[in-house]
Amino acid sequence: MYFRSLPNPYAVSCLTTLQAVLDSIMVTITIPIPEGLDEASAHRAEQDAREAAGVRLYRDGQFSRGQLAKFLGLDRGQVDQVLDRHGVGILSGVTAREIAEQADTLRRLHSDPR
Repeated sequence: MYFRSLPNPYAVSCLTTLQAVLDSIMVTITIPIPEGLDEASAHRAEQDAREAAGVRLYRDGQFSRGQLAKFLGLDRGQVDQVLDRHGVGILSGVTAREIAEQADTLRRLHSDPR
């Protein structure tokens, strides 16, 4: 591995720079919640907005299921339920070619006589 041969201060510097770049592209969305809502309703509205944003990113191919799970703080089974609620199939964003490639791989693994 190339990174293992790097001097430690250099690797730390690169990681710090990478983190700064990632932090600079992070977007924060602020949604005003009307006053007078009880805390539970306000929290649910915030969660619904986060869920909608995450599902949109998944639908657009910007998030994998794993990334969506992390973004929402859920396990993958719960993410499947979220996607189902939003009418998004688990294979949304997966091309026919990718499915065919995965099927070929499974066929090869299944027929491997090891």
